[in-house]
Amino acid sequence: MSRELHEELGLVVPAEELSEAFVIHDVAHGKGGRRLHMTCFTGGPQDIAPAPGREIAEFAWFDRREARERCAPAHAQVVKRLIAQGRMPG
Repeated sequence: MSRELHEELGLVVPAEELSEAFVIHDVAHGKGGRRLHMTCFTGGPQDIAPAPGREIAEFAWFDRREARERCAPAHAQVVKRLIAQGRMPG
């Protein structure tokens, strides 16, 4: 996971600062019914400055309304779990 953060967002986060939060199982958005297994982690620094990397053309910050319009369905599950765990405001 630490390597992925560096490759995709240019962030340096030591692996020992990350902890597994939960796993999402869903259908991958736009992949013709293909199943998705996504392990989500929390931790690391809060004062980050991400930048698009090799596999990401752009990133954006947006509210929940915009997320429903712009993000894959599995993203809604991530947000719900983060709120339930008290890691994100409800």
